[in-house]
Amino acid sequence: MADRPLIKPGEWIQVGKIECVVTDIIRGPSDPFGDCEVVFDSTKPTNRDVVWDGDEWKFVKSGDYGGYAGNYPRLRHYVQILKRGRNA
Repeated sequence: MADRPLIKPGEWIQVGKIECVVTDIIRGPSDPFGDCEVVFDSTKPTNRDVVWDGDEWKFVKSGDYGGYAGNYPRLRHYVQILKRGRNA
């Protein structure tokens, strides 16, 4: 099991097969809400919390399938990064 990778807002991470952009919500280790918030799905931008399990990033199991990131002004910058694409 590896320590959580260093992450910064605006960086790309992969959760399973899904490419995601890290938002400005990065939490400390063992936070019950997860390690950070990400946005994903450029056609229907969604925000959701993720956790590092020691081997890979996973979505937090919460029964919630994410919010509509495009509706949150605080996420506008990250949605723009998402829509430009990882190799922009």
